[in-house]
Amino acid sequence: MRFHQNSLQKLYAVYEQYACARGLLFLWIPVMLAGGIGCYFSLTFEPPAALPLFSMLILVALCVFFWPERLRSAPVHTGVIALILLMTFTAGFTIAQLRTHLVRSPMLYDDTGPVDISGDVKAVETLEKSGHIRLLLENLEIEDFKAAQIPRYVRINVRGFDADKTPVDPGDRVTLLAGLNAPSPPVSPHGFDFQRYAYFKQIGGFGFSYSQPEVIRAAEKTAGRQHIRVALERFKHTIYQRIQERIGAENASVIAALMIGERKGIPEAVLDDIRDVGLAHLLSISGLHVGLIAGTLFFFVRLFLCAVPHVALRWPVKKIATLVAFMGAAAYVCLVGFHIPAVRALLMTAIVLAAILLDRQAITVRLVALAALTILLLWPESLLSASFQLSFAAVTTLIVFYTVMKPVIGRLYRHAGTPRKIALYFLGVVLTTIVASLATTPFSWFHFQQLPLLGLVSNVVVVPLVSLVVMPLILLAYLVMPLGLDVYIYSALAPFITFIIDFSKDLAAIPYASLKPGALSFFALIMFVLSFLSCVLLRGHIRVICCVTLLILGCIFYQEKQPDIFVSSGGDLIAFNQKQDHALFLSTKMKDRFSADNWRRFLGYRDEDVYKMTDRDISHNPFLCDEFACRAIIGQSVHISMPVHDSVLSQECQWADILVTPLYIGDQMPCPARTVDKRATYYEGAHVVFLSSSKKKALQRDVVQKKTRIISVKDTRGKRPWTISNRR
Repeated sequence: MRFHQNSLQKLYAVYEQYACARGLLFLWIPVMLAGGIGCYFSLTFEPPAALPLFSMLILVALCVFFWPERLRSAPVHTGVIALILLMTFTAGFTIAQLRTHLVRSPMLYDDTGPVDISGDVKAVETLEKSGHIRLLLENLEIEDFKAAQIPRYVRINVRGFDADKTPVDPGDRVTLLAGLNAPSPPVSPHGFDFQRYAYFKQIGGFGFSYSQPEVIRAAEKTAGRQHIRVALERFKHTIYQRIQERIGAENASVIAALMIGERKGIPEAVLDDIRDVGLAHLLSISGLHVGLIAGTLFFFVRLFLCAVPHVALRWPVKKIATLVAFMGAAAYVCLVGFHIPAVRALLMTAIVLAAILLDRQAITVRLVALAALTILLLWPESLLSASFQLSFAAVTTLIVFYTVMKPVIGRLYRHAGTPRKIALYFLGVVLTTIVASLATTPFSWFHFQQLPLLGLVSNVVVVPLVSLVVMPLILLAYLVMPLGLDVYIYSALAPFITFIIDFSKDLAAIPYASLKPGALSFFALIMFVLSFLSCVLLRGHIRVICCVTLLILGCIFYQEKQPDIFVSSGGDLIAFNQKQDHALFLSTKMKDRFSADNWRRFLGYRDEDVYKMTDRDISHNPFLCDEFACRAIIGQSVHISMPVHDSVLSQECQWADILVTPLYIGDQMPCPARTVDKRATYYEGAHVVFLSSSKKKALQRDVVQKKTRIISVKDTRGKRPWTISNRR
């Protein structure tokens, strides 16, 4: 018994040294909460709601029971800490499930033909193509739909829209004839689940209009939050129109992205160039923008008040400037929308400004933990979004880095003259870019299969321009807007925006400006995240051991295993991955281009690496095709057939080991091959096939089929509340 007690005391001592040193326990709370949320979303079934709630009650009861004894016994203290962390994990699971049931709303299960739709305009988005807009409608009435079947929101694309003839503003009630589609399933197993995204946005249908929207009732003044929301949307819409009237559409769309968070109108080519050179963060409202708005307001308000001796000597100038800066930052976030990076930035800015009011230091990792905790409690589904992961990875790494470097930076700035301060500013931009790029690389690689190699060059040039010129001018435009002078600010902004667009285009044209490798494996992403968390949350030798070990594991298993065959959820597109020749062969280039483009990016291929199976001019094309079927023999063993005509189905079934077809194979037809047919894609969605072939010797058919793995979307996501259907 004594030996057992001594072991527990030693274990507690280790815990105190490595895990709880310097008050790190609070930092574990959002990590464990995120773990519970991730566990919930990783399930392929919906667990009973009573299970996590019952577990929570038991853990809370145990914590309350042992809490008074925690200071009397080291083992009990360790146990209480473990119970708190486990309770936090369970709380994350419970909150995610509760949020899932709170946002539940009807969603379309099938595509609907032309129907009359009436609804209130919640938002108007101007798209890239001229005359194209997108309406988000609420309070809907849909022809032949019962009230219980009507979604909360639908999103409708309108083509050939003329704002001069039929102006549509947020808050108007409109009617139109439109076709509606159900949210799309993933294009491949483990792919992005758009149905889950739409579920939490409460958008139950997407479609396009056959007629121009007709305003049947102009926006009325309503009370409370509804009136404020409509007023904000109308204000944003007015700003966008004023910008477009003053300058060109391309520049106007970029300015609108910075002013009101509206990015839909930016041409795809411009977006691609900006992403390729590592400047995408400038168009996503985050800490840079909110911080610049707050910092600029703080500086000029304090400067103006200090210029008046009577005010400077009698009023708390610094604290007044702090309050004005917060109000300005909050108003800016309300305009651009409550996106995750913007909310995180506003929370952190609020805490920093509150610390200034209380004469305390606030920029610590605890600040990031508090912001993450708040967002996860309010929107647990945000954990799965790229914006949440990129935002918190960058800001956490930067805070940790500059906390370590603070003594060095202090010595460099001490007694520094103006030239040296300017040089240190640009050096800070370089260091910030390097650190933030390294922190976000795994997430950019995992989500977008993109690594901008010239991000350092682009950020050193563009970030000072945005910080010192663009954002202050945008703030000035807001301030002079009541006088109608903001249009002149837009004209002044145009040359700088043109420079940013042209610079990005020229830089992106340089060979290998951006690498687009194949997808990073999920295991490697988790290893990299755990490695970073080990550096932040642990102390002593165990921190180094865990950090290095996890990092090495992530580097070893970085590559996502690539499938050999892809089948779209509609069944009408099939692709073969010729790995050794770095080529992707499609059954057709005319159908489901969205799926084909996603497969290509997942594999890390370029547009010129995509061919048709019927192209006989390609020397490494393994397929022989006619008007009835395509055949290929992979290695010495695997016979693959892709028939497209019913007359050859029986013959191809006998010849092939793996048969993939857009046709329906009847139950009466004996088919010894392993198959993916129309029925499989209809019920199970998109499929991928991992072949097992041998280059040294031929394998028997049963061996080939046994070692071949076929995975569907249904296998990987199961049945969840947001799972409408697996087919497109």
